[in-house]
Amino acid sequence: MIKLRGHHLICLQFFHGGGADAGFDENLRETLRRAEKSEMVEVCQGPDDICHKCLHLNDKQCGYEKNSDAEIREMDLYALQLLNLMEKSWVVWSEISGKMPFVFNKWSERYCGGCDWKTACKTGLYEKTRDTV
Repeated sequence: MIKLRGHHLICLQFFHGGGADAGFDENLRETLRRAEKSEMVEVCQGPDDICHKCLHLNDKQCGYEKNSDAEIREMDLYALQLLNLMEKSWVVWSEISGKMPFVFNKWSERYCGGCDWKTACKTGLYEKTRDTV
């Protein structure tokens, strides 16, 4: 079973590498590999299987920057709204992937432009996705 928070359900769709450190990056790759093999994903609130390997996680909160935890929780809620999912629901990765063409424009307009993790996205993929809708 994989536990993922809202924004990771969207952002992992475009991940290619370049996390905070090698351990974090490997955890992202392994979690994505498991998800793509149709392992069930439980939608959770707060730190998930990705966050638990992050160097910025401190006392179950993101310490990346001063207001990061509140901003991430807002992103999570918006992602769940776009994906029409609720916390503690179960979903397969292919179902989430199938929703990307319909939700990514809204997500990208709101979050991708100022994202510090943009270099971890597949080159040009989010622009390509935006052009298809």
